Amino acid sequence: MKKIAIYLLLLTISLSCKKEKKGCTDTGAINYVAEATSDDGTCTYERDVYIGVYDAIKTCGIYSSDSAMVFQISRSPEAANRILLEEFPETGGILYANVDLSDVNKIIIPNQTLENALDISQVSGTGTLSGSALSLSIYRIDQSNSLDTCTIEAIRR
Repeated sequence: MKKIAIYLLLLTISLSCKKEKKGCTDTGAINYVAEATSDDGTCTYERDVYIGVYDAIKTCGIYSSDSAMVFQISRSPEAANRILLEEFPETGGILYANVDLSDVNKIIIPNQTLENALDISQVSGTGTLSGSALSLSIYRIDQSNSLDTCTIEAIRR
């Protein structure tokens, strides 16, 4: 009788112990694992396809002529669908953009105020990603209400 009680006790303990399953536990990530009981730090988001350094050619209207440029896109800590366009010469600062969650290949640069040594501008725009090629349209309005439109064709390194 003691053997059966010990056997039942061991069986109950082994069945009640859940094995830890590691994976991405963030429901907002594209690689979410519903069965995961422990986050393993592997979560990826729609924005991650944009991360990298880009070589680009920009064509602008009134502020500058065609020229080569290099900029970087990184993750923003503010939101899972937000990216930062850094070292961006036309704006004199860092722009942020939101990945369109209905179409991960599109970004929206909401209207934002940027200050540099020359002026304060309102900047907005859109972008489309195709593989490693990124096309951007940037709209900039300066303090005198002059509108400049830049088209940027970029390739991720």
